[in-house]
Amino acid sequence: MMHKVSLNLNFAGVMLPVTQDAQGRDIVPLKPISDVFGLQWSRQKKKFGVKDETCGVPLYPADPEKPTEQGPESAGNAGADQPKLPYLARRLGVCLAEFNFAGQSRQMLAIRLDRVAAYLNTINPEQVRAGGNVDGADFLLQKQEEWDDVLHQYESAGGIMSRNERLAQAAQIQAARALLSAIKEKRMSEDPQQRLILEQLIQSMARKAGVSYQPDMLDQR
Repeated sequence: MMHKVSLNLNFAGVMLPVTQDAQGRDIVPLKPISDVFGLQWSRQKKKFGVKDETCGVPLYPADPEKPTEQGPESAGNAGADQPKLPYLARRLGVCLAEFNFAGQSRQMLAIRLDRVAAYLNTINPEQVRAGGNVDGADFLLQKQEEWDDVLHQYESAGGIMSRNERLAQAAQIQAARALLSAIKEKRMSEDPQQRLILEQLIQSMARKAGVSYQPDMLDQR
């Protein structure tokens, strides 16, 4: 069940109504955003290929006699009546939803609020400028450049590039803990053969972890 919220978002001077989809994610109508840049709505709508999807619930029941995209044999499977959306529609969470807009309630194509920036990145500012919307083109170009800069800073300082460093650090910590556990196990053991095996294991683990380890001379006899 979709939950309505009383919220409007100011986007480039246009007040966008905000509601929620079946997963509780904030969504906004797409056409008013498209209109800000003077885009041809029919072309924008066509790129998503959405015809019979509400926000998580099919608008029309599927024809049981009609084969699905997975093939005729899957027609009876659970979820087979759910149309498979194109990649861009899935990424942006495109769906149909009821909005109170321009003084009336209407069903409109919507996208996730946290995917608006991703949608705007599919628009070419030069095409907007060629359509005569100079202000819209300048606004879009400025936003895209800001997002590019922010993404670069994220990747450089704490994002994708440093993720490998964090994973390597976590692996090193785990190796150190395993080494300490093996040393503790050796100290508690009174079996000479078991202590010798653990000593060899500890030395190997120390080398792999890059840790300086002084072998127990008593076990070397």
